[in-house]
Amino acid sequence: DRQRDEAWVGYGGGMGWMPDNRRFWYSSEKTGYRHLYLVDVESGEKKQLTSGEFEVSSPFMSKSKKHWYFSSNEVHPGEEHFYRMPLEGGEREQITSMVGSNSVQLSPDEKTLAITFSFANRPPELYLQENKAGAEAVKITDSRSDDFKAYNWRVPEFITFEAEDGAQVHARLYQPESGVKNGAAVIFVHGA
Repeated sequence: DRQRDEAWVGYGGGMGWMPDNRRFWYSSEKTGYRHLYLVDVESGEKKQLTSGEFEVSSPFMSKSKKHWYFSSNEVHPGEEHFYRMPLEGGEREQITSMVGSNSVQLSPDEKTLAITFSFANRPPELYLQENKAGAEAVKITDSRSDDFKAYNWRVPEFITFEAEDGAQVHARLYQPESGVKNGAAVIFVHGA
């Protein structure tokens, strides 16, 4: 497998052997998005397991070797959720549902998720959830100080606009209070 891009070829999605010991799985940004692939080491035949305009990260197999678990921004580029999918590909099941970033550690028995959850105006906190879509996530920690809780933190407007080259740019927009317009702006640019 060979990839080339003038700007960036990312790696970090993992790789390993399938249970049949004749196929190897890996992640690739061949389509412009990081997805899961299989390659048969004897025939060289490749199979793409996930596809779409989203990224798949941190994939691993269930202990039963029947499913994949992974994180993905399929819902929105600013959200991260935890998914389960059949080992040979197919329908993805979104297990987390809190809107924001859901970074998951699965318990050794695969029955419980430990979720580090954060949102644009909320710092990371720990939640526990049964490993089931639609299950309630129960908050375990609250690291915010009384002063932090007392402040009226704004929730930004999540917007998408088109760049000069046609690319869709996702951003957070914090508007001033009504009636306050001075033309000032603060812009944070992602380094990549």
